[in-house]
Amino acid sequence: MAYQCSMRIQPLKMKDLKKVQTHNKREFIEKHVDADRSHLNRSFAGTGDLESDMQSVIDRYGMNDKRSTNVACEMILTAHHEWFEQGTQKEQEKRLREWVERNVRWLRKKYGDALVSCDLHLDEKAPHLHVVIAAKATYTKRFRHGEKKVTRIAYNKVFGDTAAVISKARKENNSELTKTGRLQSEYAEAMNPLGLERGTYNAFAVHQKTSEWRAIADVDPAAGRPKPFRPNPKPDVGILGKKEIEQWADREVAKAHQYVKSTLAYAVQKEAEGKKGKVYEKNSKAATRVISELRDNIRVLESEVKLLKDLLSKEQIGTLRKIPVERVAQSCNYTGVINPKKHRNAIDFLMDTENMQYNDAIVYLNDIFSSEEAQDTIRQFYADAGDSAAKTDLEGAVREQAKNGIRLSHHEHAISQEIERQLIALDADEYHVTLTKEGSAGKSGDCIDEGECSYSNDELLDPKVVRMLNVKNHKNGYNVFVTAHSRMHDYVIIDNMTAETKRAMERDGYTFAVVSEAYSNSLQGVLKITDEGLSAQKSQAFSRMLNEEHVDLNVGTLLHLAGFQNMSQKPHGQNGKHIFVTLKEYTGRICNYAKQKLKEVFSQYLKMDQA
Repeated sequence: MAYQCSMRIQPLKMKDLKKVQTHNKREFIEKHVDADRSHLNRSFAGTGDLESDMQSVIDRYGMNDKRSTNVACEMILTAHHEWFEQGTQKEQEKRLREWVERNVRWLRKKYGDALVSCDLHLDEKAPHLHVVIAAKATYTKRFRHGEKKVTRIAYNKVFGDTAAVISKARKENNSELTKTGRLQSEYAEAMNPLGLERGTYNAFAVHQKTSEWRAIADVDPAAGRPKPFRPNPKPDVGILGKKEIEQWADREVAKAHQYVKSTLAYAVQKEAEGKKGKVYEKNSKAATRVISELRDNIRVLESEVKLLKDLLSKEQIGTLRKIPVERVAQSCNYTGVINPKKHRNAIDFLMDTENMQYNDAIVYLNDIFSSEEAQDTIRQFYADAGDSAAKTDLEGAVREQAKNGIRLSHHEHAISQEIERQLIALDADEYHVTLTKEGSAGKSGDCIDEGECSYSNDELLDPKVVRMLNVKNHKNGYNVFVTAHSRMHDYVIIDNMTAETKRAMERDGYTFAVVSEAYSNSLQGVLKITDEGLSAQKSQAFSRMLNEEHVDLNVGTLLHLAGFQNMSQKPHGQNGKHIFVTLKEYTGRICNYAKQKLKEVFSQYLKMDQA
C-alpha cells in the first residue's frame, strides 16, 4: 500500500505565536493528547520562547511592509499513522528516526536561520512535526536612483499568492501554480526515498478545523468518564524527612480535588442525560457515591498537610530567604538587572525572574545551596561530605529524588536543550556520565573521580538528573563528561582543534557529527563511524596517524557534556569565568572517510606486526 506524506501550511501573525507555543510545548494538555507520552516529545530548533525567537529574526532583517501582519507560517508535517506502525518495534523506531532526521535536515537546508522552531510530537495518534518558519525573503528592491538586493520579512514573497494566481489554480485545478502547492511537491520529493508520495493536486482543498473533524469522528462512549483516582503509596520518611511527606500529600490532594471536580461534572451530565432517557439513572448514582468517598479521603489528606506545614521551622525558611541574591542569580546564569525593590530576597528573586511558585523556589534554593548557606534546611537531596569522601553513587542520588517533581530554572532548561541536541547527534544506545575534578589541593593534574553512571537517552534528559549534574558542576566544581556506547556506531573524539585545523580536516574528507567549544579557541569534535569494533590499540594507531597529518591533535575517550561549565583549574572565559561547553555543530553525520582511513591504518600496522 502506498502512503502519502502530509504538509499543512498556516499563516501566523505575532498574536498567534503564544497560542502555537502553548500547544507545541504542551503548556495546556488537550483531550486528544496522551499525557503519559508527552515526555517523548522533542525540540530541534528554538529556545522555547517562540515570540522572542520570532522577534529576534524580525529585528535582524526588518519588515518589508509595516502594514503586513503575517510574519511566519506554521507547517505540520506527518504521514498516516499506519505507515509509522508497520513492522516490528525495532523497525518502527528506525522508520521514525529516519523520518525525523530527513525532515529536520530538509528544513535546516532550505530555511537556515528562518527556522524559528521545530517540535516533534509523539503523544498523539500519528507522529508529526510542528514547524514555524519566518517569512524571510531575499529580493531586489527598486529605489528612485537604482536598485539593490535586500532581505526582509515578507510573507507574500515566500508563501503568499495573488488572487489572480489562486483563481487560475482553481480554474485549472492545479495546486502547483501556487507557492504552497510547489512547496508541497518539493517536500514530497524529499520524503520519496522513505516510500512516501505526494497527495492529490487539488486546488479546491480546504483545511478542516480540528474541532470540526472531532465533532464528526467516531467518539468513544466512555471518553467522558474520568479515570479512577489511585493515590500513590505514602513514602517512608527515611533520610528525606517531613518535606517529602508534605510534597506527597500536596500532590495527592491536588489530584483528588481534580478528580472530584471532573467526576461531579460527569455525574451532572449523566443525570441530565438520564432525564432525557439517554442513560440509566444508576450510572449517575454510582458517580455520586464515589464523590462522597473521595471527599472523606480529601479531608484526611488536607488535615495531614496542615499538620506537616505547621511543623516546618520558620527559621529554616528564613535561612533560605537570606541567601545573597547575587549568588542565586549566578546559579541561574541570570545576566539581567537585580532590582532591590522587587528582588528583596532569594525567594522573591526566583519567583520574579524564573516564574517559580513559592514551594518550587524553596526546593531549588535547598538543592543548590544546602551545604553552603542553608544548613539544616527543609531536606537535602545530596549528602555533601566534602572532596575527601568516598565516591558518590550517582544512581543513588537520582533514586533519592525519584518521587519529587522538579521545576527547572531557565538556565537548567537551556542546559537540558543543549544536552538533547548533543544526544540526538550522537544517537547512542547508552551514555556513561563521568564527574571529575582537576587540581586537587592545588596540585595541577590530580583528578578526583566522582563516579560513573550509565543512562539511557530519556534518563539523561530527566529534570532530576539535569538538576543533580548542575549542582555537581556549578556548586561542587566537577567537570561533566559523557561517553557514548552504541551497537551501530563507534565514536572517535578529536581534541584541541583550532578552527583552521577543523577546516583542514574537512577539506581532507572528514565530517563531524558533533563539534563543541570546551575551551576558548579550542574545539572538540566527534567522528561517528559505522561499527568497526574500535579497541584502545586501534584508537592509538588512529591518533598517531592524525598527528602525522595535523599537528597537536589527540584522540580522547571523554567528551564534555554540552551545557555545563568547563571547571578546569584555570578559568578560560572572559572576566575570569569558566566558559560553558557550547555546541557549534550537531549534524549527526556518519564519517565514511574516517572508516576508510581506519581500514588503511589497521592493515598497515598488521603488516608491521607480521614482519
